[in-house]
Parts: sequence; structure tokens; C-alpha cells
Amino acid sequence: MSPERRRSGASPAREAAFSLLRYGRARPGDDRQPGLSEADSSLATELAQGILRRRAIIDHDLKRFVHLASLDPATRDLLRLGLYQLRFLTRVPDYAAVDETVGLARRHGANHRLVNAVLRRAAGRPQPELPQEGLELLTVTLSMPPWLARRWVRSYGQARAEDYARAALEHPPLHLAANTAGMAGVALAERLRSEGVDVGEHPYGPHLLRVLAGNPLRSASFADGLFYVMGESSYAVSEIAASVGAAPLLDCCASPGGKLIQLRLGGLEVFGTDVSYQKLDLVRQNLRRMRIRGVHLVVADFRQKPPFGRSFPTILLDAPCSGLGVVAKLPEIKWRVRPADIQRLATQQALLLENAFSLLSRAGHLVYSVCSLEPEEGEKVVNAFLARHREAELARAGQEAFLADSGGFYRFFPRPGMQDGFFAAVLKRTR
Repeated sequence: MSPERRRSGASPAREAAFSLLRYGRARPGDDRQPGLSEADSSLATELAQGILRRRAIIDHDLKRFVHLASLDPATRDLLRLGLYQLRFLTRVPDYAAVDETVGLARRHGANHRLVNAVLRRAAGRPQPELPQEGLELLTVTLSMPPWLARRWVRSYGQARAEDYARAALEHPPLHLAANTAGMAGVALAERLRSEGVDVGEHPYGPHLLRVLAGNPLRSASFADGLFYVMGESSYAVSEIAASVGAAPLLDCCASPGGKLIQLRLGGLEVFGTDVSYQKLDLVRQNLRRMRIRGVHLVVADFRQKPPFGRSFPTILLDAPCSGLGVVAKLPEIKWRVRPADIQRLATQQALLLENAFSLLSRAGHLVYSVCSLEPEEGEKVVNAFLARHREAELARAGQEAFLADSGGFYRFFPRPGMQDGFFAAVLKRTR
């Protein structure tokens, strides 16, 4: 047993999972948590993300044994950590789940006696039946905050809201975009399989691969710069921008660089901006690893007047947003975001769009996108902009794989098996 294990009474993985729940984020695709083995890092991320995905289900179970609202936050999170292991990690013996959680409670000054009593009672009883219809299906069984469940039903209807929520319970696979300057997707897939990483094709195109098993970030192919990690929504937005793209192209919010890299691989001269040198350094690291040249990086904050004395025929504005389209990937979002955040972000998005469009040349195209399907962040931002600017109109992308809806917008709704959701619109300057 390690010295850390003896001091805390809990494994490093559970210690890290508790820390992630209390103080930070558990992100899919992280190479490892600092100081942990790969196995412990994987378990810590699985625990933290699993609890965030299923928090309402876990709380529904716990409420049979304790009044959760009366507890301090640390004790609540420890109970969730212990119960998640009891209900969802079948490879963990019940006694280990209870004992290690109690050890964590002692170490962190939580109510370890209550944690012990509640978890032992829960271990002796089966999981309660879960609602199978109506709003409670969404808020309990599919673990969505009530305000968000009501909003989705109002905006999309019950069936689509259920698909959205079911997708958010899934553990999304990593997706890899091939560095086509070095190797096409088919050849990359063969090489990765030879390195112990199983991958499959993605319907968005032959150069986007879905990881089925293995750790691609520890492969020789990664070290050789033959791919980069890229979400489904980012890949689709890049394809839409490429279909209307003329050089030079300006990417207004470039970090960490996936969309910019994909556009550069398509042959376009690219300018990339973001709000700080630190954010652009992430882009530089990816460009260096993949040996990609011909990209110009500039620190710029599009909440202010852009620092360019020229116009661009193509602009991509993938704006900062609530992220509610990718809650499967970042499950903490559904518990962190509030209705007021959506409106605050919409105000910022409108400002970013105004400043970005000011750099668009005549007959040029601007792609506006967000990884959210909330109307305030998508069509309402675009429609309000069009109402203010007679020199702008909606246009269609030339990418046949992505079809605009009746309003002229591109919307992808999460559903089981396809977890990313996003909104995009193509604007053209007419004069």
C-alpha cells in the first residue's frame, strides 16, 4: 500500500476524483491527472464524469437515506462518490466503495460517521425505480436540471429533449482528425491499429476517426503529428467554413487550433486570433507537433475593435458559448450554467459578431457557430444582426454533407451515438 493510501484511507484515483468534483473539471481525453498512473487517472476521470452525468439519479437514490440539502458540499459529494461506485461500478466490491469513501471523509473533515451509515444502508438496498415518462423522466432518470429540461421541451419537444438528455448520459469517444499533409484517414486508421489503438470511421468524412479502444495520445502516430483530437461539432463547422472559404481566412477564436489546422490543411492561408498569448500557445504547440506552416497568429480580443487594417474574404467566428450542445463531453456544464449565463453570453456573442463582420470583404462569407442549441445563442443572435445590417444576408454552405434547415441555419442535435450538438450560420456581405 502506498504512503498516500495509508494517510488518506483512499486510493489516489478516488482522492483525485473527489478533488475534481470539488474544485475542477474532469475532461475526456486528458492524458492523465498529475501524479497519477494511467490506470488511476482513467478511474478518477470515470468516477468524476460518471457522477456529473448521473447526479440527479444518484441524488434521487440518496434522498431515501438522508436530507441532502442539509449537508455540507463536501459530505454531499462524498456520498455521491460512494453511491456511484455501489450502483455503477460493478468491478468495485461494496465494502471497498464504502471503506474508501469513509477514509476520504475522515481526511477532508467531512461527516465520516454519516457517510459510513448512509452508504452501508444503501449497499443493502436495490436502486429505486426511476420515472419513465414526462418531465421526471428528464429530470431524474436522464439526470437533467429541471430548468434545462423544461427549456428543451419548450424549444424542441419531448422526444428530441429525451434524445438530447440520453446522449448526455453517454461516454463520448475521442475523435481524431487526420493530418492529411502526412497521411490520409484510411492509412492513419491502419497505422493506429498496428499501434494498439482501434478506430472506426465517422459519417462526417473519411479523415475523421472515432476511437473505439486504446490510448491514441500515447501512440507514435501522435508523437509524429499524424492527427489531432477534434470534436464532431468542430470538424463539421470547419467543413462548412472550408466550403465557402477563400484565402486568406480569419479564425477569430482559434484556440486550441483544431479548426484552424483543418482549414490550413485544406490549402487556405489562415490567420488565427485569440484573447491571450497563452491561448495561442496551445495553437503553436499543435502546429509545431504537426509540422504545419503558413499560419499567422495574432493576439486579439473581438470584444474590442479588431487590430487589422485589412479585410478578409472568409471569417470563422466560433464564439464562446454556454457549451450546452456538448454536455456529454463536459457534463459539469449542465450543473454550472444558469439561465442568466445564456443571456449574458448572447450579449457578448452579438458584440463579437459585429466586430468580426466589420472585417469581412464585399461578397465575402462569415461562418458564425456555437456549440449550443439555445435559441438566444444561435438564431436570435443572427436574426438580430441581420435586422441591423441590410448589407448582410444568409447564405448556404457548399458542403453537401451538411444541409441547412428551413430557416437557413445548420443545427445538429445530440442523440444517442452522436453526442455533439451545434448551431452554425453562413452570412454573406452583399455590399
